[in-house]
Amino acid sequence: MRRFTRLRRTVITAATLSATAAAVFATSVHAEAAPSLYINHKHTTVTTHLKNLGVDVVFTTTERTKAESMPPFALESKIEPAQTRAAWRLADLRIATLQIKMIPDGPATGNATPTGQGPMDVKVTQKLDIQIQRIEPLGIKEFNLVGAPCTTSTPAELVLTGQIPFSEDEGTDFFAPLTLKGDLTIPPLAGCGALTPLLNPIASGPGNAVTVELKE
Repeated sequence: MRRFTRLRRTVITAATLSATAAAVFATSVHAEAAPSLYINHKHTTVTTHLKNLGVDVVFTTTERTKAESMPPFALESKIEPAQTRAAWRLADLRIATLQIKMIPDGPATGNATPTGQGPMDVKVTQKLDIQIQRIEPLGIKEFNLVGAPCTTSTPAELVLTGQIPFSEDEGTDFFAPLTLKGDLTIPPLAGCGALTPLLNPIASGPGNAVTVELKE
């Protein structure tokens, strides 16, 4: 069954590249647009390492990619909002439990760039808001130090890069698992009440490593 699935992917990819070649060399101004690929990543993980807090925040969500099959191979990615909880620890002491929501501000957009007979380089930009919904001191759920959800004052802009896999047997496999990485600068937080001046020095700022893993 897996061989059949991989063969199907190879046929689809080959058909897409054939359409691309036809589009590139077409001379008629009335030529129809080449078909697009749609990939549903039902198993998407977004891991963000909050540099100042030393905390890994892991979101699980779903994503849908639209890939144009002619140069410049435009990509559009729509990821669903996601919520998660993470523990902020100092040695073995739990300082607090954080409940955080990731809210995309529109789709991610970018391109897949051919590198000759090999993988395609991917670069996309995603704008998103980050919302701190709860801060529970010592992990005590009955207490929440954030009266109303506090959110980044402006959307963060995250640039992600990676490669679409390639093999001699299967060619470029748009349906294969894809890993994208980037660094997130978290804008200042607003609406956090009395905690705002305390949170910003430790929660906002540059250098927050992000890894996005996309799987069907």
